[in-house]
Amino acid sequence: MSEGRFVTWANLISLLRIPLTVAAAFFVARGLRLHAGVFVVLAAASDWLDGYLARSTGTVSGWGKILDPLADKVSFGLFALALVLCGLLRPWILLAMVARDLIIGLGGLLVAVRGEPPSAGMPGKVSTGATALFLARQALFPEAQVIPGILPGADLLGVIALASLLYSFGWYLAAFRRLIEGGGRRCA
Repeated sequence: MSEGRFVTWANLISLLRIPLTVAAAFFVARGLRLHAGVFVVLAAASDWLDGYLARSTGTVSGWGKILDPLADKVSFGLFALALVLCGLLRPWILLAMVARDLIIGLGGLLVAVRGEPPSAGMPGKVSTGATALFLARQALFPEAQVIPGILPGADLLGVIALASLLYSFGWYLAAFRRLIEGGGRRCA
């Protein structure tokens, strides 16, 4: 199913994102915002760095196309769960994120079985960035909500993150449908 080398710097950095996020979640649970912030920044930087390294060294692989989004989904889920347990995020937001990611992940697996794993599209990258900003803000400055009360537990930044998740969800479903019906090999 996956081609290319598994052990590359880019793939190792993708996998490193998970323990970085676990450390950030640990520090959030302890109330150590500055420490959590350092690990959130490191995890976010690893997301940028793995893609940059893979492209610049010519080590883009099928494995990387699976590991990078998988590391994102696991990291977001773990961190959001820590925020829920600490009372910094409403459970329905976590459920919306996890449900979307599970459905997209299953769609990606269906497409990958038929050939090349799908590449991330711009809507997915935008939703990753918006969600990362929202979760980081909830962890570090939960009292800094710009416009409280737009949705329960989501201010303007939260609504933007949720809207981008919803838009990317629809975009991926349409892309998967085209791929499954034979309309092409890539989602981008």
